[in-house]
Amino acid sequence: MTLTAYARFWLDDAKTTKRARRAFFDTRLPYLELHILPALGALPVGQIDEPTLSAWRRKLASARKADGEPYAQTTLASIWSLLRMMLRDAKSLIGVRVDAAWSFRWRVVGVPPRRKERLTAEETYLLLAHALAQGDVRWAAQVWMHALLGARHSEVSALRMGRVDLDAGVVHIEASQVQGEFNLPKTKGSMRKLPIGPQLLALLSEHIKRLGELGLPTGKEALLFPSEVGKPRFVSVTNAKLQELVDGAGIEKHITSHSFRHAMNNFVRRTGGEVAARGLLGHVTDEMTYRYGEVDLAEKRDVVARIFGGLPTPQFGLSAPRPLEVGTSGGDHSMSGDVE
Repeated sequence: MTLTAYARFWLDDAKTTKRARRAFFDTRLPYLELHILPALGALPVGQIDEPTLSAWRRKLASARKADGEPYAQTTLASIWSLLRMMLRDAKSLIGVRVDAAWSFRWRVVGVPPRRKERLTAEETYLLLAHALAQGDVRWAAQVWMHALLGARHSEVSALRMGRVDLDAGVVHIEASQVQGEFNLPKTKGSMRKLPIGPQLLALLSEHIKRLGELGLPTGKEALLFPSEVGKPRFVSVTNAKLQELVDGAGIEKHITSHSFRHAMNNFVRRTGGEVAARGLLGHVTDEMTYRYGEVDLAEKRDVVARIFGGLPTPQFGLSAPRPLEVGTSGGDHSMSGDVE
């Protein structure tokens, strides 16, 4: 069987058994079509050896994108990871063991990955104030949700009204959304409860009220942050809006929704410790759960209050939002200049 024929078989099996999410295929299929099959597709699977992979690696290292720029090192590694996965599955799927898939050492130098920038405490305050000042409560509410909870975009965009308890001040993270496809969260530890502080609570209440005024559904199964047409927001749309707000706030950084997770990890780790950070961000492994026990909602709420205690509660109906007073409350652990 040629690699091209096997690739079709492998994809069908992976989709049938649901070994990977649809988003995986959406991002990986171009690698297969552009970089793997044109060079190796005509070869029988069993004949793909280390010299063959070495020649392919040299060709891939010189490949360029449509704009003439070289590929990022992480992209090249992902292309190899896809091919290796396919070749390693060949033994169980078609009875052919490809030894090269187990022994080949991948070394290709590409463009180094872009440094993941994160916001400092002062920049977070500045961005949240700017988002609120724009008057678009729907976007402000989502940006504040990312910043104050450190949740993934896939988790925030999947939230439905019924999973947000405004009376108890709790968000239940129980689903994820990528490119319109809903699934369980990324890991077991990602299923968690997160506290809603008074500032975010006020903003979410106003946000839901505005959705109703626009005629958008607000029932239990309605999306908390729908697009203009009522569909889930894609991460590319959110990141474009977020960067617009970052630029408008005068912050010279490349920021995405995931940057808030990196920032929150630092804030919480320095304020409430490693275990609290894992509990809030959904990084609790089985081993950590066994060793330290569950980080309960009260502890998470306390950590968030100490970090974001200086944020004012949004006031609506005013000509402009009240200015943010950095570090004015929350004791020694509130956000201030010495926390980055």
